[in-house]
This record gives sequence, structure tokens and C-alpha cells, in this order.
Amino acid sequence: MISAMKLRMKTFLRSRSGSFAMIGAIAATVLIGVGGAAYDFGKQQMAYKNAQQAADLAATSCSGARLHESWGRVPVGGDSAAVLALQENCVRAYYRLNTAGYNIDEDFSPTITVEETADVYRTTVRGTSAVPSGFVRVLGVDALPYTVETVTNLRNPGEQPNYDIVMLLDYTTSM
Repeated sequence: MISAMKLRMKTFLRSRSGSFAMIGAIAATVLIGVGGAAYDFGKQQMAYKNAQQAADLAATSCSGARLHESWGRVPVGGDSAAVLALQENCVRAYYRLNTAGYNIDEDFSPTITVEETADVYRTTVRGTSAVPSGFVRVLGVDALPYTVETVTNLRNPGEQPNYDIVMLLDYTTSM
């Protein structure tokens, strides 16, 4: 009886019938998993791109806010707390305006630092958020984090803003 079971097991292991179905089932599982992970990581990269673009626009737009009448002019060498509050309000307003309609966390609150030297105003916007995962949640990953950071430098123009605007166009096939 045991020898008959051994013979059946050897026959079963050597048999080639039905192997395509097994290989197809394994391949389909792997392809669905890879496709789902690609979807989740693509969603994360899209949120990162939109958040980075909004942070860049906000920091660039608000780097000279301290010199603009509509935001409340703060004199050069003025109260640094007032400058920081002014630029934080400006960056938050521009950031929320530029992220409306995108899949970005509503409570995303970037950290804003403002440094003032004799010749440069440096505004740094940095924030971390996460995109809820879908398919990779099966692997125990509930969210995919990302961090955005941008630094703008505005030369101290005295009382008149002086912006240098550079536009770089990429004509290569890399985009």
C-alpha cells in the first residue's frame, strides 16, 4: 500500500498535464500584484509632483511678500516674527490655492523658515505627507510618504523687489 502511494506520487510529480494552468495562475498573480504596486506608486508620484509644484509656486510668489503692499510691508531689518508670520500666511494661501482639485492631503502643513541676511532673503518650504495605498496595503503598507522641499533666495533690493526669472525648457525625449 505504501509502495503504491509512492508510485502514484512519483507519477504525479513527473506528469506534465495541467502545468500551463499552474504557471498561468502564478504569472497572473504576480502581474496583478506588480500592476497594483505600479498604480499606487504612480499615484504617490503624481501627488508628490503636484505638491512640489505648489510649494515651488508658493515659495517663489511669497519670497518678496514682505516688500509688497498687499501683504503688509515690513521694513528691512524689521521684526523677524512679523516677517515669518507674513510669509507663512502668504505661502499657506498660495499653497492651498495651487493644490485645489488635486489628490493632496488637505491638512498638509509645510514648515516655512525665513532667513534674512544683509543681501539675501531665503525662504524654505518643507513638508511631508502621504498617499493612502490601495494594492500594496496587502503587504502591510498603509500609506506611501513623500517629502517636498524648495528654497528661494531673493536678493535684498532695499525697498524695491528685484526678481530674476529663469525658464528652462527641456526639448529632449526624457520628458
